[in-house]
Amino acid sequence: MVWSLLRTLGDLLAAPVLWLPSAGGLLLLAAATGLLLLLAFRWLTPQRALSRAHDAMSAALYEMRLFSAMPRRVLATQGRAVLHTLRYLGLAAPSLLVLAPLLALVVTRASLPLERRPLHPGERAVVELTLSHAVPVRVSAGRGLQVLPPTLHLDHGRRVLLQVRGAKRGVHTLELALGSARLTKRVLVGAVGTPSPVRARADSPWLLLGTEPPLPDGPLIRVELDYPVQTFTWLGLPWWLHLLLWSMLTALLLRRRLGVVL
Repeated sequence: MVWSLLRTLGDLLAAPVLWLPSAGGLLLLAAATGLLLLLAFRWLTPQRALSRAHDAMSAALYEMRLFSAMPRRVLATQGRAVLHTLRYLGLAAPSLLVLAPLLALVVTRASLPLERRPLHPGERAVVELTLSHAVPVRVSAGRGLQVLPPTLHLDHGRRVLLQVRGAKRGVHTLELALGSARLTKRVLVGAVGTPSPVRARADSPWLLLGTEPPLPDGPLIRVELDYPVQTFTWLGLPWWLHLLLWSMLTALLLRRRLGVVL
């Protein structure tokens, strides 16, 4: 339940690139992320205490410049500056316990369309099934997808490895039969859409790495398809660096207007 809620939240936060995996979507995501983190920081920190600590640090720096010819005064002021800095960091640090996982969630969901690409026709990929215990497994596919031998059973049958090859463009389905259960895994071959590398159960953190409905309770914990990695770049920089830089710029531009002490 928790992972399903986190995935839903991540999809809402990363919606710009999930709907528009391009430079425009990335800029929109960065602006929204910067604004969200700025508002969250204001809500999670004691702004008045941060303002006093910030003013004290500034005053200490000004005092060191003013009395630069008096070594003892400068040394004492440096000690106060360190204490004020530690106080500032102590006031701001608890917010990182919320902001860091929130940013990680955005990056994880945004990476699906920006870090992976669909298979090309004729291209192969490895499929891995992770099970809680060994059960008979049969894998099949339609005309647009081929299952290639051999199928490897490892860890006493709890891991199953096989290869698939895209035969033609489209959104295809890999059919999984585990005992009496019938499950599927979506496979994109030369098709427009967001690759879903993993389909997992609702109680698994791997759920964050897929867009398909959670697997039902049963022996299959997750099924993972190794989509090729293709990092989205713009102006010669990877997407995650753009996300970091533009979100920071957004926060800096809006902090005074929103009255946030950073």
